[in-house]
Amino acid sequence: MIHLEENEKVLVSACLAGRRCSYNKDKHIGFIKGMKFINAVNIAPICPEVDGGLPTPRYRGYLNEEGRVVAEKDRDYTNQCRRGANIGLGRALESGITKAIMKNGTTCCGCGLIPAGLDNPKALKEGDGLLTALLKANGIEVYDETYIDEFIAAGEAAKKK
Repeated sequence: MIHLEENEKVLVSACLAGRRCSYNKDKHIGFIKGMKFINAVNIAPICPEVDGGLPTPRYRGYLNEEGRVVAEKDRDYTNQCRRGANIGLGRALESGITKAIMKNGTTCCGCGLIPAGLDNPKALKEGDGLLTALLKANGIEVYDETYIDEFIAAGEAAKKK
């Protein structure tokens, strides 16, 4: 069960807050749920790819065996993704954030699942994205988007106190 204090900030993948920043400009949450989420939880949105300097749309990136972020047409997004992950970690630490909700299946935010690779673009594999790994290494609890309803309930409960 998720517990939030009143006005406690939560770091959130910006695409889950309605920002069209994913590689293909998708929003990853429905409008109604997104509005409930934004109204219930004090969010600090982050898109490591965009905040690190990548455009939207862009080719989908994949973490390779060497820890580099690569994409179609020999693109290398490693520097931008690492920069964005460090921005996200800095934002969390500066704000005293202890919890995060990250979008699964992404190179930077994936929490337990990341894109499998260029040879199978729709497949996922076990692993954490660059930002999620940094957050966890710094003691921040990281959840994936399947916990949004629990965060909404916790945020609403905290506001009633």
